[in-house]
Amino acid sequence: MSEVKSANRVMEILNLLRHHPLGLTITEVSKLLNIPKSSTHELLHSMHEGNYLQVQDTRYSLGIKVFEIGQAAAHSSELIKYARPMMKWVGEELSESVQLAILDGTEVVYLSKVQFRKDLKLESKVGIRLPSYATGLGKAILSTFPPEEVESRFSETHFEQFTPRTITSLGRLNENLEQVRGRGYAEDREEYSPGVFCYAMPIKDINNQTLGALSVSMPGEPHSHTRRSKVLQLLSEATQNLSLKLRNSPGKVKRVGVEI
Repeated sequence: MSEVKSANRVMEILNLLRHHPLGLTITEVSKLLNIPKSSTHELLHSMHEGNYLQVQDTRYSLGIKVFEIGQAAAHSSELIKYARPMMKWVGEELSESVQLAILDGTEVVYLSKVQFRKDLKLESKVGIRLPSYATGLGKAILSTFPPEEVESRFSETHFEQFTPRTITSLGRLNENLEQVRGRGYAEDREEYSPGVFCYAMPIKDINNQTLGALSVSMPGEPHSHTRRSKVLQLLSEATQNLSLKLRNSPGKVKRVGVEI
């Protein structure tokens, strides 16, 4: 097995096990990735020896080394570094949950989360990927892209319906994004999780390029205009202050999610 081929298979295995927290057997990995069982055994054994995988009852799952690498990557991220204090401030002021995400293709990747409200069940967690069209964070980021880029990203996408309110077509997504552009913030009206409502706004750099987005999640839409105004005001202040800090950062953060 060539070194390049082995490296590619190692990455495939790590990515596969990312979606199977309870682990997979050698046979399952072999079948799912279409790798000969003998080669799969050799790769899994080597990765286990290096602590990249752990094994229990013949099932392999991600090991401590992968966690350490992920933590190092998170700690080195300027975006997360400057976003966390802002997120905690907003969360404490509102007693709600605040989340940070970036766009990768047609999915949002959650980078950080602070949850001050314990009675709200959120499907999102750090590292998870969710379809951008079904989240406030995703739509906040997508709204900053020209319509032709949105068309290109979603031209072959199957819009899965998670709740009765999920956007289920490119046409409806474009209509929604036009509304987001007009008002300056995105909403998730129970579009991915029943009982969860959220507001989201994009984070931009000095060149007006989008780096990611922040959101505030709550159990249902605010009942009063005063509450709604406060949520949007704090979210606006947080994203603007974060953009300012990132502009002045020695290691400028690059725009995320451009490649399609």
